[in-house]
Amino acid sequence: MKPLHVRKDRTILQSITGRTNYAMNVEKMEGGVPVIGYACDPRTVDEEFMLTKREYEFITGRSQGKRDVIAYSVAAEHG
Repeated sequence: MKPLHVRKDRTILQSITGRTNYAMNVEKMEGGVPVIGYACDPRTVDEEFMLTKREYEFITGRSQGKRDVIAYSVAAEHG
């Protein structure tokens, strides 16, 4: 599991979109293993992520700082 942070000079949405687009790039996949999402659709994960983040902030009143983890990238083991 790899923690992801906001990239310099980017918004949270830009950071998530860039990283999910990179992860779904067929040329970057290890052995052509498709990207799947857990409790989300990989095609709309960036929008779903932002909705969840806004809901969290609304419910808790807490906001993430620039150094906080914004998501995790998980590589599945294939045998």
